[in-house]
Amino acid sequence: MNLKKKLYIIVPIGIIVLIQLIRIDSSSPETDPKKDLLNQADAPSDISNILKSPCDEAIKSLVKWLEIPVPE
Repeated sequence: MNLKKKLYIIVPIGIIVLIQLIRIDSSSPETDPKKDLLNQADAPSDISNILKSPCDEAIKSLVKWLEIPVPE
């Protein structure tokens, strides 16, 4: 195998290995209750409850799947 063919194999493998060393920030950003859609729209409580329940369940399942600790 000549040098050019070896480089075609070694360089992509090296790039993949180097990418594994890069870590991203996975912390959750702080939320501002004033910017919450339900607070801004002054939604009635029955509508808020209808929207909050599925959203909370989806977030909890996502957090459980990602194994992120959730403050109670």
